[in-house]
This record gives sequence, C-alpha cells and structure tokens, in this order.
Amino acid sequence: MSNLRYFPEQEENVGAGNIKRKIKRRRLTRLYKILIVIGILGAILLGYYLYENTRVFTGYNITSSFEEIRYEESEVFNLAGNILTYSKDGANLKTPDGKPLWNITFDMQYPLVSTSGGCVAFADYTGTVIYLVNEAGKTTEITTDKPIAGISVASAGYVTAILEDVDVSWIYMYDLNSRVIAYFRTTMEKSGYPVSVSVSPSGELVAVSYYYLDTAEKRSTVAFYNFGDVGKNNIDNYVSGYNYKDELVPAVSFLNNDKAFMVSTDRLSVFEGAHKPVSISDMFLQKEARSVYNSDSYIGLVFDDAGGDARYELCLYNTSGNLAATIPFNFDYQGVEIGTDAVIIYGDNNFTVAGLKGDIRYTGIYSDTLRLIYSLNGVKRIVAVTDHSIDNIELK
Repeated sequence: MSNLRYFPEQEENVGAGNIKRKIKRRRLTRLYKILIVIGILGAILLGYYLYENTRVFTGYNITSSFEEIRYEESEVFNLAGNILTYSKDGANLKTPDGKPLWNITFDMQYPLVSTSGGCVAFADYTGTVIYLVNEAGKTTEITTDKPIAGISVASAGYVTAILEDVDVSWIYMYDLNSRVIAYFRTTMEKSGYPVSVSVSPSGELVAVSYYYLDTAEKRSTVAFYNFGDVGKNNIDNYVSGYNYKDELVPAVSFLNNDKAFMVSTDRLSVFEGAHKPVSISDMFLQKEARSVYNSDSYIGLVFDDAGGDARYELCLYNTSGNLAATIPFNFDYQGVEIGTDAVIIYGDNNFTVAGLKGDIRYTGIYSDTLRLIYSLNGVKRIVAVTDHSIDNIELK
C-alpha cells in the first residue's frame, strides 16, 4: 500500500521559491558586474588623474591667438583670470579671448594699483583721486583732501588709503559710492610711518605696517584694525598688534578673511583671526627675500639660491606658515603666478610650470617676449600675454 500523497499547494510554493532565488541570483550577478565596471572605471580615472598630475610636459601648442598691441610702459596683471593692462593714461580689462570688459582713462605720473578678487583700485602717488572698479565694471572716482601714499582694495568693493599730512598720516576707508566708511589718524611720534596697508576681502579688517625710527630705537609694528562690531568700541578700532625691533616690514597682506601675513627683512609671520588677528607662526628667514607673492592659499618668497645649482628658488608657504614646496630656477624672472593647481615663474622668454608640491612639470622658452603668463584651469591650459598678442596655449 502506497503512502505517497500529493499536495499541489506545496509544489506551488516550492516553484515560487525557486523563481525568487533565481531572481535574487540574477540581481546579485548584475550588481557584481556593475561593481566590477565601476571598479575598472575608477582605476582608469585614478590612473589618468595620477598621470596628469605627475606628467612632465615637453612642449606646448598655441590653440588660439588674439592680436594685442601694448605700449612698453604699460603693466599687465592677472585679475581673477582676466587680463588687466594699465599705464599712466588709463586701464582696461579683457578676457583671455580678447573680449573687452571695461576701460577707464586717467592721467597719472606714478600710478599705484591694488587688486583683490575681481576688484581693482588706481591712484597717483601724492595725488588726490582714487579710481575704484568692481568686478562688474562699475567705476567710482573718489577724491581725497590729502595726498595719497598707498592704497589697498577689498574684493567686497572697499578701498583703504594712506593719506599724508604734516607729521600725521590718515587711514581712510571708502566704498563704491565714495562714502567714507571709517578713518583714523596716526603720528610719527606714536606709531611711526605707515609703510604698507592691506584690507581683508570682506573689508572688516585693515592691517598696517609702521616703521618707527629715532636716535634711540628703530622698529616696525604690524597693527590690525576692525571696522565691524568687534572693533567699534576700541580706540581707533585697534584690536591687536606686534612689534619687531630692528626690522623693516615692507609687505603686509591678507590671504583671506581670517589669515594675514607679513614679511620683514628677517622673518615671515602669519596671523589668524577674523576679528582679532593673533600670530600663529613666526619664522626667521636665513636670507632676505628678493620678492613676495601670494594667492589666497599660499605665500611665495623668492630667494637667491647661493648654496645650490640654481640662481634662484621660490619657496611656497601654506596659510599656517609651513614650507609646502621649494622650486629652483635659473633665469632672470619678472613675475610669479600662484594658481589653484599650478605655479608659473616667468621671465622675458623663459617660463617654468610647477605643481603646488614643487614638482616641475615644464620648463622652456616662449616664442615671444612675455608680459604675463598664468594657468587658466589645471596645469595644461595657460594664458600667455606678449607685446603683440594674447595666446591660449596647451602643454603637451
């Protein structure tokens, strides 16, 4: 006698389970394939990234060129990726493809210029007029009642000026509507002579380097003034300052809204604080810097490289004052451009492109006399400005 029994609903359940397992296996197989493809693509992209960031280039191609005649006495700057040209007679701004953005005229004997972000300010040394131009091209003409000794512009659209008077110097801040935002006076007897001034991008902080000299003492002072809520209850808005005996501080500048630095004949100091800057790094230099450059992330000092094979070396320091890179080079230089991905050192015909870690990516001779050269995006794409043209080049 057979004990076999038939349960159709059980067979149905078994069949459904097999189908679900098959679907699950197919989904897992598809997922594994997708993960494998993603891994392969990631490896390819990583390899390409490493290749592009370590690749040493052997030449360049000019991808486009725009005719541009410049006068010998004109100066050329990189202003937020565009080309600023100025002389005693005026200034203009053009894109890398030669498109005009704005143009102003003036008459100056000894032009002073300051840039920040897309803003620029011009003034004639010992003159009484400041031309302030913002990123959109709006021009403001500011008239002062005392001779101008120095200026500094903020990307937010403010300009600070050192104004000279008998035995007194005045620090004035103006906005794009030529209104006086703040001012204070300094005296030779109390503070010394203001040598350098810088305003933070937001316009809240102003840093001034003073030089004090008499028969018994000589020193420099770096003073910080806050024109926001924090400083309004302080005398002359003064919030912090540092003295440096037997030193001259020719350069003080803001890197961003809460970092500033100064370079003296003997040291490099970095300050931090969006309201009351304090010294976070104070490093003595083994030799005096020939030139000072900076971006919002790096400080660049050029030294004679007397102990090495190169004639000069560019030392890059980060916003904490630590040495990030050393780049040797052997030609007479006229400028250094520190970008977000690359550093370019250039002379009349020579130029060197390096990464921010100091790895030299290209060194060569340009086909025309250079007035300015800077990286546009990454390391490969570069804008070269000569006496005759604006060239867009690509390293190869």
